Order: sequence, then structure tokens, then C-alpha cells
Amino acid sequence: MDIPKIVVSNKKSTRDKEVEKIAKICDLMGKRTALIDLQTDIWEKIEEINKQLLPLMPKKKKRYDSNVY
Repeated sequence: MDIPKIVVSNKKSTRDKEVEKIAKICDLMGKRTALIDLQTDIWEKIEEINKQLLPLMPKKKKRYDSNVY
């Protein structure tokens, strides 16, 4: 009586490798987008604070120098 052999292949197919690559790209792009959004939010808050701060700051004296254009 012949018993069939079960062969298990742990090698990843080309398709599986491509799917993993695309999944990693999507994950990294999502993280990058989240950081860009966070950075934008921070800069908007800085701009709001600067708008409130600048009127309170003393005026800078203008320097007149013949070498400055």
C-alpha cells in the first residue's frame, strides 16, 4: 500500500512577497502622512501664537547702514 507523501513548502511565492511589500509601503505611507498632519497642526498652532505675540513685542529699531541694501 502506497502512502502519499505530504510536502510542505515554506517558500514564499513571488505573489506573497509582492503583497508583503505593498502592505509595508502602505503602512509606512500611513505613518508618514500622520506625521505630516501632526507637523502641520503644530505649525498652525505656532502661527496662532505668533499672531498674538508679535503685537506685544517691542518694535525693533531700524538700522541704517550704507552697506545694507
